[in-house]
Amino acid sequence: MSEILGILASILLLFAGIFILIQVKSGLSTPNLTTWFVNLCVGTINAFTFHQVVNSNIYQSLIMFMSLLTLLLIFFYTMSKGKFAKLDRLDIILFVLAIFVGIVWKLTDDRLANFLVQIVIFIANSATIIGLWQKKLREYYIPWLFAVSAYLVAITGLMLSSNTDYLAYFGPILNGIIANGLILIISSKTKN
Repeated sequence: MSEILGILASILLLFAGIFILIQVKSGLSTPNLTTWFVNLCVGTINAFTFHQVVNSNIYQSLIMFMSLLTLLLIFFYTMSKGKFAKLDRLDIILFVLAIFVGIVWKLTDDRLANFLVQIVIFIANSATIIGLWQKKLREYYIPWLFAVSAYLVAITGLMLSSNTDYLAYFGPILNGIIANGLILIISSKTKN
């Protein structure tokens, strides 16, 4: 059952990515460069370290690889079309903070490193959360509903598996549910 849930979570996340691409193309979304750039860089590392955390279970780590694929597509499409929001001082501060935590991550052991990677991703996601809250960015809530749903399904799959490592839950909860959930809530209350 956890295998089916891993696949379902990945499909839901793929739909989230497709909807974000459509929104960027139609102008309904103004992505934050700090969020997407840091997530792309760290997401690459995260996909492979998470794979190790779930004992190389491809079904449980599939969502992280799907996340990386959607990050690549969205980042390069948005960059090529010049549709990223302009950076402001807060974006730069969050970017520098993410780099600092990334340096600490590089100097630590594997378990602490995976924990710190999630913190870096959350800091980067905070740039979008704050930008939406301040009405400097625009997002439509539908893809974020798919993203939160994907991580809820992935967490359920983790719970049904034999993986009892609490670290496997940290990233999906912090970034999949909390960060994406905040974006979902704020964007659902904002008119585009």
